[in-house]
Amino acid sequence: MAELFIARLAGPEGFAKRVVVKRVLPALAREREFVEMFLHEARLAASLEHSNIVAVHDIGHGEAGFFFAMELLHGADVVSILRTAEAELSLAVVLEIARGACAGLHYAHERQAADGTPLGLVHRDVSPQNLFVTFDGSTKVLDFGIAKAVDRIADLATRTGTLRGKVPYMSPEQCRAEPLDRRSDVFSLGIVLWELSVGERLYGANGEGDFEVFKQIAERDAPPPGARRAGYPDELARIVGRALQRDREARYQTVAELHDDLESLVRTKSLAISPREVGAFVATLFPERADAWRRGDRLVGPDAPRDGDRKTIELRELRSTTDKASVAPRLAPLENDRSSPPASPIPIASRSPRRALWFAGVAVAGLGIAIAVGFMAGRRTGPPASSLRDDAIRPVSVEPPAAPYTEDAHWFQADDYLVSETPYRDGRLDGVRVAKLLGVIDRASGIGRFLDGNAREIATSTYWKSHIARADELVLGARALCRADSYMLASTGPRDKADARTQNWTLARVTEIGERSAGRVMVGDVVCDVSGVRIPEEPRAPVASPATTSSPTN
Repeated sequence: MAELFIARLAGPEGFAKRVVVKRVLPALAREREFVEMFLHEARLAASLEHSNIVAVHDIGHGEAGFFFAMELLHGADVVSILRTAEAELSLAVVLEIARGACAGLHYAHERQAADGTPLGLVHRDVSPQNLFVTFDGSTKVLDFGIAKAVDRIADLATRTGTLRGKVPYMSPEQCRAEPLDRRSDVFSLGIVLWELSVGERLYGANGEGDFEVFKQIAERDAPPPGARRAGYPDELARIVGRALQRDREARYQTVAELHDDLESLVRTKSLAISPREVGAFVATLFPERADAWRRGDRLVGPDAPRDGDRKTIELRELRSTTDKASVAPRLAPLENDRSSPPASPIPIASRSPRRALWFAGVAVAGLGIAIAVGFMAGRRTGPPASSLRDDAIRPVSVEPPAAPYTEDAHWFQADDYLVSETPYRDGRLDGVRVAKLLGVIDRASGIGRFLDGNAREIATSTYWKSHIARADELVLGARALCRADSYMLASTGPRDKADARTQNWTLARVTEIGERSAGRVMVGDVVCDVSGVRIPEEPRAPVASPATTSSPTN
């Protein structure tokens, strides 16, 4: 729903500070529902001022739409740390990260309105992706965009019965679509703590579908962490077990209670570690990224390169009402935002011209490039390869396609693939995403490395080239890809580039063609607009000449 930029906040006498600017996608800027969702996130995030929560500095509006500026973080999220670490994390590091997350979440849970009424905030998406550890050793909670103020539910997207968040980190009550309170975040943080301390995924590690993960969380107790990691401390196992109680009455009632028990464990086991040591550990995992962060301090002063850089723009231009055509060519969208915030009709206070001048001089740079470089520089090991059944189609060993840049009606480029982290078994497959191939496909294993539209690196054997479906290809039993998530009952074509490239697709068989002439077919159990369906291409024979390139398909 939004695009991100790195920005330079300039002031008098050489003052300069880098921030992140988050702006509503231009295609959505005129849709009231999305603007309200965006502004709700901005207001909510700006009201949370805590060292363990990413800070929001300002909000503004201009010809290109609403935007807000927030703290620029340097480091890595927890999921990247877990994937990059070559050995189990030390318990001291794990506990320091968890304590920081507890502090930030408890602060948000305790927030009150101006009249002293509790806001009842629930994050609802506590996961390794939304916990960030900086090179200074601070843990930051990200993405309160889908947090829920229980007494201010104004949109269908936040009403009881609508799922939000990442399925493997949901609480039992969240899986059952029940009303949520802060104890839901306690359970989700318990999953993160289990995974940090064990070094493995707790739910969904074997490619289970969403329904099976729901059942595991709601109906089965989590396995004790000591069964997965030798020498696991009994006291920590007790803490994790209490956080993961399926009955929320038996769970920690507040994150502060969980924090206090972790604090007691740190003292009794002499596991104290300073934030500086945690930051140094993260820097060892991502040395080039950390070095770029240190060198970056020299790039924010008054002598920093600005003129002629096509990726920079004065933030005053974003606020102005001048000709948008002179501004848009120098804006480089970076990545689709991960958040899915609820809408809210709470009015936002207008900004004065003086406040607008305070933000004059901010230059916007491409965050997507920085993220991609960080992933490339920081990675050491990839996720385990998915295993395929014998009837799955095997890829061939090739270089990335060298075709000239083209873009089809779905905003796909010539070298785009659709990839999934789970094996395809001739049934429905959710979570398929657009990605680009990094390097070559390994002929022996069929594993390729890809970078998706959210700058996430994937190692998988499950991937496809595809093309826009023709009517004669949409027959019963044919494989088809529809731009849809698992919970959707109907889907149209991708509405914009971000929707096509950063949201999920579904792979399934065509199950109903009775309304094909009217432009609709059913793919799996999703009714899809024919204009929004793609067909996975058939496999090609391995090339004989190493000088010839071909596109691997699955």
